Amino acid sequence: MGKLLNEIGDKEAAFIASQKVFFVATAPLDAEHHVSVSPKSPGNSCIVLGPHTVAYADLTGSGAETAAHVLQNGRMTLMFCNLEKGPPKIMRLFGQAKLILAKNVPPETLSKFPKDVTESHGFRGVFQLQVSRITTSCGYSLPVMDFQKYRQTLEEYCQNKGSDGMFDYVTLRNSFSIDGLPSVGLLRPDGPANIGPVAEDGYILGKPIREVKSNSNGAGTTKTPDSIMVQQAMAQARQMHQTKAPGDNNSIGGINLSLTSLTALMAAIFALGIWVGANTPLPSAF
Repeated sequence: MGKLLNEIGDKEAAFIASQKVFFVATAPLDAEHHVSVSPKSPGNSCIVLGPHTVAYADLTGSGAETAAHVLQNGRMTLMFCNLEKGPPKIMRLFGQAKLILAKNVPPETLSKFPKDVTESHGFRGVFQLQVSRITTSCGYSLPVMDFQKYRQTLEEYCQNKGSDGMFDYVTLRNSFSIDGLPSVGLLRPDGPANIGPVAEDGYILGKPIREVKSNSNGAGTTKTPDSIMVQQAMAQARQMHQTKAPGDNNSIGGINLSLTSLTALMAAIFALGIWVGANTPLPSAF
């Protein structure tokens, strides 16, 4: 039978800490866009910061749907379930999340995570969830499974690519969601200045906006007015705002991304259809 809890107590915190994997669900505002559900591990990469606050370390993946959705509307649900021996149980945490980029995570928060996670080249940052609803349910139909080990494939991949290689990977694969929403690759203060969306193989990649020749003999180059718009909008999007809680004025998902700057960014990207990549048409999401 389902139960509604008032807070994350010691019992719930211990249950979270015991998990080998947990699940994150987010959704964009547009009903035509895609809902995202992602498994996250290791389990100890999710920590309890208070009776209504949790955070988890975000590692690089082939996409960045969660970040894109959180930046747009902040909504997030975390699910934990017992898949090992012991009483069956499912716990869900609903609330508003914010994204804190890796370089901006407060030291006191960073120290609570395993070092092998936060020191990885794949560490993108931390999602912090302000929990508004806590529920548990039976989980009677869940399987009982034996944990063997965590795969090391991601860490080996990140080590092989190195810091610079992973930086470029995040720019390419994590700048836009599959629906074209701006994501974590666009928000790094030291990221490339002009990144536009290029549709390839069912994904939207982030690639440099093409510059055009400034004169007929090919001497020098100049940015188009549209690319300057994108650069200005991206600069606004990169202004981090870590002090306000999610939902405060001028704060979307912990990023100081005003409605004006977000609208300007999306409008500029739309206007760049003929300049992005090799004249690649923009997806219908724009």
